[in-house]
Amino acid sequence: MKSVTLLLAIMLACSTGLAQLQNGGFEEWVNSDPANWHSFDEMAPLGSVEPVRPAYEGSWAARLATSEFLEAAIVWQDFGPLAIGDEARFSLYYSAMTPGMVGELVAVGFRGEDEAGAALAQFTPAGNNFLQVIALWTGDIQECDSLSIMITLSSASEEPVIGSVTIDAVVMEGFSPLDVKIDESRALPETSLLLEAFPNPFNGGTQIRFAAPSGATRLQVLDMQGRLVTNLLQAPVAGNRVLNWNPTVGGAGLPAGTYRLVLTSGREVRHLPLILLK
Repeated sequence: MKSVTLLLAIMLACSTGLAQLQNGGFEEWVNSDPANWHSFDEMAPLGSVEPVRPAYEGSWAARLATSEFLEAAIVWQDFGPLAIGDEARFSLYYSAMTPGMVGELVAVGFRGEDEAGAALAQFTPAGNNFLQVIALWTGDIQECDSLSIMITLSSASEEPVIGSVTIDAVVMEGFSPLDVKIDESRALPETSLLLEAFPNPFNGGTQIRFAAPSGATRLQVLDMQGRLVTNLLQAPVAGNRVLNWNPTVGGAGLPAGTYRLVLTSGREVRHLPLILLK
């Protein structure tokens, strides 16, 4: 399915008390970006985001938009690790969503290279009044090393749709920061793994660039439920490598959507969302 995907990917972390999104109400803006959020990486801009009014609460909301030049937008925060309560959930308010699109509020937690749990809720265009969408957490693991929240906006038909959605009051509930005590004698150095893909999003192939220390290395593509899509590499690796992946070759039935690229080397793991458009 041809789709134009708008992705808001947020990595969440700890603070004192209950874990909270920083600037989840989009009240603070710095250089045209919401404070504590990011919409670009080292390779290319990944987001089209601007402050708008009216907001659901406070003074400002965030408008995320696609265009003929920008088929997807990504903004995120980096946080972790977290303890997960029995009634954990995520929510947001949205309005002014372009007709012909469907949105998803997705959350995925990771414990090492394994999935710790997930939450998913869909939302559809419903005029200019703010509506709430809630995604309930499902999973048996009470801790996660990192947590990603994604808000996606895609075409609901075979044809791409240029559009936008206004979001506000993004909230996480039932999560609290984990106190991690480090054994200095066994502490690991900062990660030496590097992982990136360009273009991303993509609708044909993408070039994956990664670096790992000497040793056994595995590069996999998983779906958002943690199921294996393909093994791209499993071999000793040292230094920088480049690998091209085209999911239409030998996998023509792979649907459009968000996937997870996982690089594992020894005890180190890196994750990267991959967005396949069709």
